[in-house]
Amino acid sequence: MSNVGDVSSNGSEIRPEMRAIRKYSGFAIVILFMSLSTILNLSKSNISDPSSTHYNSQSKRLMTSEQTMQDVNKGYTDINAMTSSEFNPNVHNGIEEHPRQLDINPVNQRTITAHAADANVAIPALAGYKNIWDPIESGDQPVFWHIHKTGGSTIKRILGTCHKLTMAVRYIDGHEKDSEIKILRHGNGNIPADKEPRSYVNVDTTTVQGIAHANDLGLAKSGLAECITTPYVIEAATLFSPGAQGRLFTVFRHPVDRIVSLFYYLQVADWERSYNPALGKLTIEEYARSNLMEQNWMVRQLSSTFNGDTYTGPLNEIHLEVAKNILKDKVLVGLLVEKERTMERFEKFFQWKYRVDPNAQETCRNRLLKTGANSNSANKKVKPKPGDEAWDRIASKNYLDVALYEFAEKLFVEQEELFAQIPDGFRMMDASCAKCHPPTFPDLFEMMS
Repeated sequence: MSNVGDVSSNGSEIRPEMRAIRKYSGFAIVILFMSLSTILNLSKSNISDPSSTHYNSQSKRLMTSEQTMQDVNKGYTDINAMTSSEFNPNVHNGIEEHPRQLDINPVNQRTITAHAADANVAIPALAGYKNIWDPIESGDQPVFWHIHKTGGSTIKRILGTCHKLTMAVRYIDGHEKDSEIKILRHGNGNIPADKEPRSYVNVDTTTVQGIAHANDLGLAKSGLAECITTPYVIEAATLFSPGAQGRLFTVFRHPVDRIVSLFYYLQVADWERSYNPALGKLTIEEYARSNLMEQNWMVRQLSSTFNGDTYTGPLNEIHLEVAKNILKDKVLVGLLVEKERTMERFEKFFQWKYRVDPNAQETCRNRLLKTGANSNSANKKVKPKPGDEAWDRIASKNYLDVALYEFAEKLFVEQEELFAQIPDGFRMMDASCAKCHPPTFPDLFEMMS
């Protein structure tokens, strides 16, 4: 006996072959419609998509050959490592990215936790770092978050060479297998008088593996480092404990300017782990269109969406909210466009004073603030500006970092309150001179306070 589906509208039974035709005709229509839609979309994107890697609608010329892009991709293995998904001009890692104002301000931790849970966003555990508004104590350890191409090399050089601080940065002279922590003196050879040997701890805090080794050696508990430098804020938090906490500080630069500078730098910096000569085959416009360019590096670092140097998932505005809250609570903010004021603030906050030869140390500091370190001055290029294709595309793909930078500018103003009662030139106040004749030394009670 036939069921309802086997009877036609006039009540007669439908033959088996007719049932088969009716069953599959619907699928055929759907498949045909999807195919036509795909063809139309592809045609539209090839004609009008300004981000096409094959054609530049502004210069009206063919872009980089497939072989060149393969060479570049093959040579690129570092901090800009991206997901393998094909680039869409408005979507990265599943979220829309385009220049726009984001009205997202840090709120209380309970609200952020609720938002993060709803969005399945993990909040990094940063108990190892003190709150920025907590008073400095003797056991606190300065931690410089080195954001590449923000003037960080200059800051490190001033601290190590001019202020004579013992730094924890990178392995030197093959000490990566040391089983005990100790201080090394680097540069004891024939070097200029203003570049005296610098002191380092025998650890490497510029890699995730190095941070783990430093933790095994007890870097924070040893108290040997007067400043720890790392690009990995989340991983470095594991170095610290309640009795030896870190105090974060950093320098920000507008993300577009920073990425452009990084692009040209990695073309020639063969001393860097991230050196990539294949980038020299690309224009800045081609780089901005490619999947080689880093995207929202700062937000990713603060929201723990990295695994070493690899992106681990999509971003959304909740990640930005988490990053802003960490910045507000944990980080002393500096700006590259305010180099002198930034360095002055760092010295006031951490109470750094000259103790060796104040006049020579001040000369060293002023020279580096003026000329910079690791500035790539021999590879100067014309930089894109707002409205140019490259600038707009970089800003679009890094809109969360742009929003974070704008928030950092506001924090820079707000944090002025931290230094309101400390006069400028603090580094020279009650400075001592161990190299003078006769030598002078800091007050013992001041050093213990």
